[in-house]
Amino acid sequence: MAQAQKTVIKLNPLSLIFATGNVAVERTILDRASLQLGVGIGAFRLGSGDTKATYTGFSTVPEIRVYLTSKPAPAGFFLGPFGVYRSFTAKQNVDNVDGNYEAKQNVRLLGGGLNIGYQIVTLSGFSIDFFAGPCYNTVRTKVVEGNEEDISVAPGLSGFGLRTGIAVGWAF
Repeated sequence: MAQAQKTVIKLNPLSLIFATGNVAVERTILDRASLQLGVGIGAFRLGSGDTKATYTGFSTVPEIRVYLTSKPAPAGFFLGPFGVYRSFTAKQNVDNVDGNYEAKQNVRLLGGGLNIGYQIVTLSGFSIDFFAGPCYNTVRTKVVEGNEEDISVAPGLSGFGLRTGIAVGWAF
């Protein structure tokens, strides 16, 4: 049975903890399938003392969702293969024997994985989306200013990881 297409616009409130904004738009394409595109921007600081770093950049996450329950998309249990692309710049002030200077590194992350989740859509249109799943990322970095040993954010980002989240939104 064909269903009217539905769109859900969602925000991830947990991203605000990291001073980033993250919004996703999900659009049903079949009774049990949808496409979702998430985008995020941010600027935040991590670290303390001499090891503070500032990160600024954007991300995009395309996802295909297949709903496994008897409810029509976009509600119920789902599997969602996804890709991810992130581009950001990391800046860090460095104090050494030669003085103080700023080290700067451009980072490009490409990855993907599989989300497992559950989305609730009420009759009034409110939605809440819970998801988690494994992912794998590869990272390319380029030092723009300074030395590689002065700033290196890539080692913690490459390889296997876990993507989790909660998003709230409105379906129409």
